[in-house]
Amino acid sequence: MWVNSMEKIKLIEPTIEYEKDIWDFRQEILDSDDNDKFAGCGTLERCTSANEWIENCKSRSNKDTCPSDKVPSNVFIAVSISDNRIVGIIDLRHHIDHPILSAWGGHIGYYVRPTERRKGYGKEMLRLNLLNAQKLGIKKVLITCNKDNLASEKTIVANGGIFESLITVNDEIMKRYWITVDRELLRKELQCKIYPLNSLKNYKYTVICSYYNGQWVLSKHKKRSTYETQGGRIEEGETPLECAKRELYEESGIKDATIYPVCDYVGYNHISSSNGQVFLAIVHSLDKLPDSEMSEIKLFEKLPENLTYPNVSPCLYEEAYKLYLLIIKKLQ
Repeated sequence: MWVNSMEKIKLIEPTIEYEKDIWDFRQEILDSDDNDKFAGCGTLERCTSANEWIENCKSRSNKDTCPSDKVPSNVFIAVSISDNRIVGIIDLRHHIDHPILSAWGGHIGYYVRPTERRKGYGKEMLRLNLLNAQKLGIKKVLITCNKDNLASEKTIVANGGIFESLITVNDEIMKRYWITVDRELLRKELQCKIYPLNSLKNYKYTVICSYYNGQWVLSKHKKRSTYETQGGRIEEGETPLECAKRELYEESGIKDATIYPVCDYVGYNHISSSNGQVFLAIVHSLDKLPDSEMSEIKLFEKLPENLTYPNVSPCLYEEAYKLYLLIIKKLQ
């Protein structure tokens, strides 16, 4: 039976706490009929104890201690949050500047425990590991699978894998896929869905659409050439409205504004999704931009083409403008 694995597992580096479960996991692999045994498991097959494997994983995670003929990599165990049981193992190579890895080994290999399959764990393991790749600064991840491994292929495609080519390895045909994890590209690919106000839970972000004398106020990040709304992550203890007021000032300098809640939204791509709330700020006066991550603000009668989030911002501004028209109508 398939279970919703989203946020039901975590990826952690192996520790001695999981010694017995690691060794039980190893035995399940040995007892299985799988052709590609120990994929993503590092040296687990040839280690004589769980502790040896744990220490080996630590050694290979650092370029200074990794064997010279190997590529530094991290190995993670996927642990079920509900029962603390290992459901899979996945690795992440820091680069693929290696003849085998660049051809068919790729950045990531993984293995789902035989007794935990068909529950969606593989898809979630890969998603979480793509976030790890992003943190390492990797922009595109190469991942491969056997041509006949439909389950693995579906997992890769579900996480944004784009088929590139076939390659023959030891008389077996492998499929090569690339997955984008570059932050800039992911911003451009981000999509959103609109929901009624206060219909979602666990808000992580706020977005503020600021309107001043018939023009939208957009901010420009110091590290980007594009324009964007004000907004950001809700800090611990903050309400969405409190976050909106703070972010509005920090990213535009605006203090004199009336802020209205507009709607809820979900922003998503193939790696992650987050809930947020949208606000409309009717600005009464502009002020000096404070020292922040933004380099400038600019007024636009229409949204520019060079938006940081080109698939999301127009949708949110549309909802904000609908509310603006209702407010103006009531005031007339």
